[in-house]
Amino acid sequence: MKLRKKTLIIIGAALIGLIVAMYITASILLVHDFRHLESQYVRQDIIQALNAINDDLDSLDLIAQDQAKWDDTYQFIDAHNYQYITSNLVDTTFADLRLNLLILINSQGEIVFSKGFDSQRNQETPIPPSMTSHLVLNSPLLASLKQPNLTPVAIQGIIILPENPLLVVSRPILTSSASGPSRGVLILGRYLDSAEIQRLAEISQQSLTLNPISEDTANHTFLFFPQTQPYTEKIIDLQAIQLQALNPETAIASATIADLYGQPKLSLQIQVRRPIYQQGQTTLAYFTLFLLIVGLIFGGITLLLLEKLVLSRLTHLNNSVDEIGESGNLALRIVVTGHDELSSLAEAINGMLQALADAQFQGQESEQRYRLMAENSTDMITRHSPEGVFLYASPACRSLLGS
Repeated sequence: MKLRKKTLIIIGAALIGLIVAMYITASILLVHDFRHLESQYVRQDIIQALNAINDDLDSLDLIAQDQAKWDDTYQFIDAHNYQYITSNLVDTTFADLRLNLLILINSQGEIVFSKGFDSQRNQETPIPPSMTSHLVLNSPLLASLKQPNLTPVAIQGIIILPENPLLVVSRPILTSSASGPSRGVLILGRYLDSAEIQRLAEISQQSLTLNPISEDTANHTFLFFPQTQPYTEKIIDLQAIQLQALNPETAIASATIADLYGQPKLSLQIQVRRPIYQQGQTTLAYFTLFLLIVGLIFGGITLLLLEKLVLSRLTHLNNSVDEIGESGNLALRIVVTGHDELSSLAEAINGMLQALADAQFQGQESEQRYRLMAENSTDMITRHSPEGVFLYASPACRSLLGS
């Protein structure tokens, strides 16, 4: 294999190895950074969706606060004045306020009044039986009954019912001046049905879905919300957010939400666009193309320099040596250019040729002298091979031997 081909293979292999190493390193760093950036943006999208749920709970809590801190409600608990119901708790009130459930409970934990409402059909419905288990005295919704002298706080969260997940708020019943003692608890509920989720999706400008999850499949790392606090971004765990790529353009971000009791019950999912991922892939593609172009340019320049400074001179040196060898003319010399190892080698070859020429000249002179001496000598001078074949015989020898 010629030196030129070996050089080309070595430089090509080195460039390919360098490009591959830089590509892998850049891929790891860029993909990691862009994934981290994408997770930050996805977190903001999740927060935006959670804020929509939080705002829904806040609006429900404002309604509960207006109804619970009201003298008419305060008096109704004891007087059972049904004029209060016909004047305030009519179907239009439920429809306008998007309420699906209202329960009034006295200080003994007994239900004084309850009403359900079907928003789709705009008609009154009974309270679902599944709600009964959440109205016992040890339920968080009735926590204010056990400690009536403490500062009243709102209890809000999500209850998973067979019908639909329910946004629920509990407020102690006080006078209009927010004084007590509390005469019971007002509970309001709003179903997170398809219509409500669609409304939240439009508010948050996200493709939002809520799916119930079983205890067996629940992720133990979930977005936990204390019973007395709304769903806020301060208590979002980044590890709870999962991103599943559907394609290079879209992905599903999901997080697990706890219910009123702190158990993971709902999976919040949003479909997000992936401009950061696409930008990362574009950047990586441009970087790869840049590496290839730079590698080709660098390789081409390197080969040109090697060709001009080394390979062509080696070829010229080789051709000159071959020409001298074929001609046998030791008087020929190699043209020396530059001041490097190749020029030193050419000078050394020229020196060797000069030494060979001098030795040849001296040998020819010595041979000429001995030939003259042998030709003019009267002695018999011969030279023969090991086999006894005469190679040379002086004139005197040929004269004496008659040959």
